[in-house]
Amino acid sequence: MTFNKWKIHTLFFSLSLCLCGLINFDSSAIAGQKDRAGTNAGNTLRISPSAAASAMGDAYTAAGQGEVESLHYNPAGLAWSTKRQVAGTYQNMILDVGQGTIGYLQPINEKSGWGILPQYVDFGTTQRTLVSGTAGVNAGNFSGHDLAIGLSYGAQFGEGWAYGVTAKAFSSQIDDVTATAIAGDLGLMWRPVKSNFALGFALKNFGSTVKYEVATERLPLVFRGGGEWTPFKAKDGSSILRVTADIEKVSREGISGFFGAEYTFAKMLSIRVGYDGALSVDNGLTVGGGVNIKDFELDYAYVPFGDVGNNHRVGLEYSF
Repeated sequence: MTFNKWKIHTLFFSLSLCLCGLINFDSSAIAGQKDRAGTNAGNTLRISPSAAASAMGDAYTAAGQGEVESLHYNPAGLAWSTKRQVAGTYQNMILDVGQGTIGYLQPINEKSGWGILPQYVDFGTTQRTLVSGTAGVNAGNFSGHDLAIGLSYGAQFGEGWAYGVTAKAFSSQIDDVTATAIAGDLGLMWRPVKSNFALGFALKNFGSTVKYEVATERLPLVFRGGGEWTPFKAKDGSSILRVTADIEKVSREGISGFFGAEYTFAKMLSIRVGYDGALSVDNGLTVGGGVNIKDFELDYAYVPFGDVGNNHRVGLEYSF
């Protein structure tokens, strides 16, 4: 058995073991109970840092080969990096919660690349509530924020295969209480040579727990699998139409589906639509678009959250 074949079997075996362990844990932990969405700590790690991917329903596990989005969705995509990229995204979420990211991608050679992705969430200000004491007394306010920094590497191996790994540090602060954790991602991608489709798999956020003084919480362990199909391409190989689909299983939560489509006119204007199955507060439909001028790309996504409010995401990307 060659070294490349050994790596293929090892990666498949590792991902299979992790997925089976996750499914077995969920079956024993919540048998006879309803899904407990939102019971994991560190859900900041699940927020998309990409306006383009958000507009496509967050279905991006097999997409983004050589794009900075791979840092979040699947580090194996870094293996097809051809240009350096820097991208930033900001969004006003529900209430006064704000989130921002900035990512950097750097090719190493023709078959590998690395990148770094810091993410920050500001939870705004919340009125303090006293468990005991005089009713009606103003106890002041408190704030909170999350910070995550991931370092990723991806490389090709075999015929059309690539793997990727991410190591990340997570920190969360609520009032004057701080908790930290170390986590990692594993990614695998298959993009056959001269084909119009790709498959991707990612196991995300496995690692230590988060401890807030006496309370210990788990990070959201996520398994994703997905595909990308590009039935129409330009002569230079760039996408005219592409369709994506993902399926996701999160620890202590149910299974969700994600779908997206993008149509690009003259390599300049892109229109995107999608369905995000993890959005239970609305119908899950997402829309957006992008404008590409030379090496700059400006993206926008509209993600509805029902009565809670609507989410507008803006991103800017530069390739050089």
